[in-house]
Amino acid sequence: MSCSSAEALFERFLDGKLADAQRAALLAHVDGCSGCRGVLEELRVVDGLLNTPREVALAPNFTFATMTETRA
Repeated sequence: MSCSSAEALFERFLDGKLADAQRAALLAHVDGCSGCRGVLEELRVVDGLLNTPREVALAPNFTFATMTETRA
């Protein structure tokens, strides 16, 4: 498997949507390719951040202030 072929599978791998044979081939490639291993780890971090809900504390007058700015 080439690096470009592996990178094309990363998203489906992280989503758990690869067939067993594709998954095995990808993992074998990543095991021996430090470049692809690094990219895959970065994608895992990004996916983790995107899937982590964040709460934003809004000011009590947020709606009023936003509507005032919008009208101005």
